[in-house]
Amino acid sequence: MFQRLIIAALIVMGIIMLSRIIRQWLSGNLRRRDDGTEIRGQWEVVNPLGKLGANAFRSMRQTLEINTDDVLHRIGALYEVAYRKVKNISIDPTELRNLAAQATDTVRLGLFNEKDINPAGWMSYAVECVRDQHPDLYVYETRRRTMTAYHQVFPSGGRLTLLPDPQLAPVPNTPAPPGIDSNYIHLIDIGPAYMDDPVYQSLCDTPPEQLPDGAMLPLLHVLYTIEDQEKNQDIITIDTLLARYEDRLYPAVVEFLSYPERYESQRTTAYHPVVFKLISHWPQAFAESLFRAAFESGWNKGAQFLPNEGWAKDLIAAFADSPYGPPK
Repeated sequence: MFQRLIIAALIVMGIIMLSRIIRQWLSGNLRRRDDGTEIRGQWEVVNPLGKLGANAFRSMRQTLEINTDDVLHRIGALYEVAYRKVKNISIDPTELRNLAAQATDTVRLGLFNEKDINPAGWMSYAVECVRDQHPDLYVYETRRRTMTAYHQVFPSGGRLTLLPDPQLAPVPNTPAPPGIDSNYIHLIDIGPAYMDDPVYQSLCDTPPEQLPDGAMLPLLHVLYTIEDQEKNQDIITIDTLLARYEDRLYPAVVEFLSYPERYESQRTTAYHPVVFKLISHWPQAFAESLFRAAFESGWNKGAQFLPNEGWAKDLIAAFADSPYGPPK
């Protein structure tokens, strides 16, 4: 009997020592997030690891409306890359390369700034994965859900937002854009010298109601190829001439902002403050649709030109949870 007790005691002591060894090993391979929850020191992404993993998985499944576990794990991995970069937590380079290799060429270009991880680029990668699961969902809504799910999983993940789009989001029911009249096509290449051009000067002498539609797109191109200029008392500057078109300019503006590559714009985004300053004076039917599309594109700087009207305040409220951050 006594021998049995000794054997049992030794077994219990062995179990205790083994559990201590396992605990010490785990403590060396687990790190804690700033919010107190644990992540693996090597690499394991949103794996059901206690309460954190179960809650994260459930939250992503509900918000993203995705039921495929493999897809959720992959999106979770992309979230974790962005989170770890924001929090300066190490990332396994092999896993990083494997994830990057699976992205499309377009998305892959935004994953790194030279050799440094670009968190916004990895969030765009997550958006692409969600879009693959919801191809019929409006693009802005896909982006909003993707960012909402990230902040639910990582509430301490910083004010991470998507980068603005280079072109304007779709504007429904837009009239056909005006063509380019051959008399004004040379303005596209004239740049800052436009003030000395006799054709431009003749436009300045034209009554507003008679300004030709065929000059709209070339004039917008001029605006995008010059820097800020001092006002000239003798010659009307390009922004003043464009303002004379008033809302007649609407179809041309939508065309130019939606397809900047057609007009060889060298800007990284088609957003231009002068254009939205013009738009702010147009009737609500035109202005609201363009400001809405601008916020769907992440052009939040346009908010400074919103008129002090009810519809404008409603628009700001509607984009309070924008994946680009609230416009202001």
